[in-house]
Amino acid sequence: MSTRLGNAIAQRRKELGLTQTALAAKAKLPVGTLACIESKSRRVKRPTDKTLQCLAEALGLQMADLKQHITFKKRSLLGEHVLKLRKERQWTQQQLATEANLSKQTVYKIERGEIHIRRSTLDCLAKAFLVPLATFQVLHWASSDT
Repeated sequence: MSTRLGNAIAQRRKELGLTQTALAAKAKLPVGTLACIESKSRRVKRPTDKTLQCLAEALGLQMADLKQHITFKKRSLLGEHVLKLRKERQWTQQQLATEANLSKQTVYKIERGEIHIRRSTLDCLAKAFLVPLATFQVLHWASSDT
């Protein structure tokens, strides 16, 4: 997640003279969630729209005011393709994980482009989706070049 969002929220909170605890209560959010957002914790990849809306209202802002501070990480071509195939089959991440003999966390990271994928993992995905391994290899190489 972008550090810009956390900084913008912290700055506005301080302008209003609010502590993290007070803002969290006003936004009806756990204080830990707000602390993670402000500290740019890796545990929070991107707040949900509902969380952003609660924060915007509590800070007297529009949601667009907060969204402008979010920078999106480009998803890998491979991750996009895995997501597309999974959605076409109407599988959850857990169902794909089971079919491919992978963990749900691995599927999540693949789809978000947050993991370097081994050939054995590509092979598991190809078998689960019943597509040629070469399809995933080409996308993986293309994603590595960006």
